[in-house]
Amino acid sequence: MDTRKAHGESVDLNALRMFVAVADAASFSAAARKLNIPKWSVSRRLSQLEAAMGVPLLHRTTRRVVLSPAGAALHERVATLIASLEQAAVESPDHLGEPQGEVRISAPNYLGSAFLADAVTKFTARYPRVHCDLYLNSQPMDFAVGGFDVALRAAPARMKDSSLVARPAFPIYAKLVASPKYLEDSGIPHGPDDLAGHRWVTHRSLPTLQLVSRARSASFKPRGPICCDDIFFVREAVRSSAGIGLIPTFLIAKDLDRGRLVAVLPEYHTVSMFIYIIRPGTREVPRRVRVFNDFLLEYLRTHPLMAAPIP
Repeated sequence: MDTRKAHGESVDLNALRMFVAVADAASFSAAARKLNIPKWSVSRRLSQLEAAMGVPLLHRTTRRVVLSPAGAALHERVATLIASLEQAAVESPDHLGEPQGEVRISAPNYLGSAFLADAVTKFTARYPRVHCDLYLNSQPMDFAVGGFDVALRAAPARMKDSSLVARPAFPIYAKLVASPKYLEDSGIPHGPDDLAGHRWVTHRSLPTLQLVSRARSASFKPRGPICCDDIFFVREAVRSSAGIGLIPTFLIAKDLDRGRLVAVLPEYHTVSMFIYIIRPGTREVPRRVRVFNDFLLEYLRTHPLMAAPIP
């Protein structure tokens, strides 16, 4: 398919750029936000592109946009070329060595306070021509719909999504903790078998606990009375003596040092999750995104979080 001319009509490179943005985001709204143009303009130009090509490129549904077979074929041919042209446009000959442009980042909110604020501050100081736009949320946002360049995700030891490129950044160790008052009122568990009789504050993403010590391992499924999707809520509720909770060690080190929280079964820990730095695997990566990924990995290497379980 000749993308320069079809059915006697010229094909606009800007329209192709909009097509790639919509295809990558699976959304007209997300593509319009990324391109900083009105949604109606994107829709009109895509209709014109389809007319010029003489075939439908996109199937519009109420929830998302799906590529037609012709659209998938066109995207495969032009996506990398459009990405290269965009990168050439933002990196002028005078500043080819300096990355610039926007990096859209999605991450859990607890990582924002744990290290991202400091890491992004240092990154933008080193690369002042790069603008970092962060979306911090306790629930991961859809990569395609949000149009993100980079995301940080907590996931099992091996991610299975073949559409993503994932680089493991660090393991998440967690400890069972409770407030001194709760343990005074409810008693101190002396082994995994004692846990069933206690109240729990649980995070929805970890319905089953895999506890590991030097001597043994144990599996336990905690039950109520509180379940939520925000680890900061878990920490605050446990501080308030609501029950026992499983919390990443890098979020509770100060609480343990100051006695606000106490380790329960301190010889046990968990390491069932890793933090991954991920990006879509379907398009060429702009230099600013590669530089940010490399910077973040180096930052975590030189500014380690609690990389091992608290003794």
